[in-house]
Amino acid sequence: MPNKDMYVQEIEKRQHERLLKDSVLYYQILPGGELSMTEPHQEARLLDIGGGGLRLLADEFLDRRCQVMIKVEFSGWRDDGGNWVYTRDESDQCKLTVVGMVMWSAHSDASPGKFEVGVSFSGHIQ
Repeated sequence: MPNKDMYVQEIEKRQHERLLKDSVLYYQILPGGELSMTEPHQEARLLDIGGGGLRLLADEFLDRRCQVMIKVEFSGWRDDGGNWVYTRDESDQCKLTVVGMVMWSAHSDASPGKFEVGVSFSGHIQ
């Protein structure tokens, strides 16, 4: 009989459509889960993003369950009263700052010496 937890995890993985992206993001580990007022400064690559989280490519291994603050900017979007509108105009920029928990971290097969990291969103900062 299949493992019920594995089945639930597979369903949860598919709850949010993932959009492939390739852009720069910045993150910082939040020691003890405490929010920091400093800007995230560690650079990484955003690989894909969805409604529940994102996947990034980092230079360092991030421990599972550590809390991170992530800042990403998207060109071609503008904030219209809290709703993002896709304008296709590269001069329009929207900034997203989120808090999340690292769900997994593994050596990248595609980028030797780098780590792919899966982050689940737990909140956003305006």
